[in-house]
Amino acid sequence: LDPHSFPTRRSSDLSDKLLFTGCTPTNNKISAAVNMKQQAIKLGVSQNDIIVEDKSISTYENAVFSKKSLLKYGYKSVIVVTSDWHMRRARLVFSKAFKGTGIKLTYCSLKDENFIASKWWTNSFSTKIVFSEYAKLIGYFIEGRL
Repeated sequence: LDPHSFPTRRSSDLSDKLLFTGCTPTNNKISAAVNMKQQAIKLGVSQNDIIVEDKSISTYENAVFSKKSLLKYGYKSVIVVTSDWHMRRARLVFSKAFKGTGIKLTYCSLKDENFIASKWWTNSFSTKIVFSEYAKLIGYFIEGRL
């Protein structure tokens, strides 16, 4: 997580809480959610304003576990923030998972400087992302998660 990629507004302008979601990668000692929490605290967000969900291991579980937390706390809206290349799948998954909850979803993607959409075939990271995202979209469709 690049702390410079956070929106320039303070979180209190948009919400009184931040929910970070994501599991521990196999090569790291802390979860993605905890890493984002630490970065947010460094940027001045109060620890009391952060909710962490670090059990999910997929976008689908991010949506399902986030929904449980948001319903538990009675939230009526959420801003889903993810990378530009991940937003299509995240939007499809979150929209289905939150259907019928009454929770309003707003989406905001952040540019990943390593991903080159217009020339994805010229860079190994971008090529990997494109193939991975399409494979996951197909898999999620087959599993009924979209």
